[in-house]
Amino acid sequence: MTPSEKERIIPQCEVQVGGSKLKSPDYMIESVNVQLSSGISANSCDVTLFCEYDHSGSKIKGNAASMIQAGKKVVVKLGYQQTKKVFMGYINSVTTEFSSDGVVICFSCLDARGLLMGNTSWQNYENESISQIINKLLNPVRSYTDGVQVNVPGSADKEHPMTQHDVDDYTYICNLAKVTNSSFCMTDTKLRFVKNIYKSAKLLETYTWGKDMLSFSRTVELAEQLGAVKVSGSDPNTIKEFTATAKPQGSGGKTGAQLCSGVKAKEKEINSSFVKNKNEAQSFADAVMFESSMKLCSGSATVLGNQKLEPGGKIKFAKLDPNINDTYYITSINHKFSAGGFLTVIGFASPAV
Repeated sequence: MTPSEKERIIPQCEVQVGGSKLKSPDYMIESVNVQLSSGISANSCDVTLFCEYDHSGSKIKGNAASMIQAGKKVVVKLGYQQTKKVFMGYINSVTTEFSSDGVVICFSCLDARGLLMGNTSWQNYENESISQIINKLLNPVRSYTDGVQVNVPGSADKEHPMTQHDVDDYTYICNLAKVTNSSFCMTDTKLRFVKNIYKSAKLLETYTWGKDMLSFSRTVELAEQLGAVKVSGSDPNTIKEFTATAKPQGSGGKTGAQLCSGVKAKEKEINSSFVKNKNEAQSFADAVMFESSMKLCSGSATVLGNQKLEPGGKIKFAKLDPNINDTYYITSINHKFSAGGFLTVIGFASPAV
């Protein structure tokens, strides 16, 4: 490997707190661990900072102690010659530990969705569309993102009488996402409530065993597979009942129902007070079925750090085995940066094998 090649693969990490970059001769970043998910759970980031201690002045050297405070906005960039934003959010907790070696400050961060947890808005949204409701609830946390995108799919975005009771804003939005078969996620540091992101997933990278993969693991399990999902409800105006059914869909492989006749006979029935017509019931049924189907095949792969990978895309694995080589959905990304280097752990899944 030539000097220029070595230079190209030296990983870079930048952490900004409250708009200022963490950079001082008095402290160093020991590790950064970024967890990203395509699901509804909030993205997270853990940063560990080693600080020198000033015994004569009885204080931590540098400005880390005053700079790192709960609630401050955090931006993390990772990469090589060029870095990319991989996380944006706020500091949720700070732990400071003193020892004979020095001081360690650990701070844990959540993306903007964390601020919706525990916040309950006792409002009746009877005369507002879903997009109006979502925009209203997300507006207070917008400053912790690179933007908010709300695009409710199909005909779901209309007068939608739903009253929020006994759940916080986060759970309420998650319920709306499931009913409309939408994704409530944060990608490219933008907070999105959009059509299921897997419906338009693009291939982001191909990895080959024996070349650029450090580890690979895949599990196929039938435990949570279903043969059908039925969602029923009643029209609030006419009291007329309706039912919608969803069955497992898989391309280029077999679904759980196709693998096992016992699974094919399993049905999940849901009577929902959220759905108001058959179209909404169908979206809900499709969402529940897809969630179940994605638990058929799951796994993880470790590769050299790749800041371009994001949940919601696709990943292709090759030269493993003809029965395993395939293209999978990326469900999670875990970026690990430390003195040992920069690694990315890819979580993946597929509704068919």
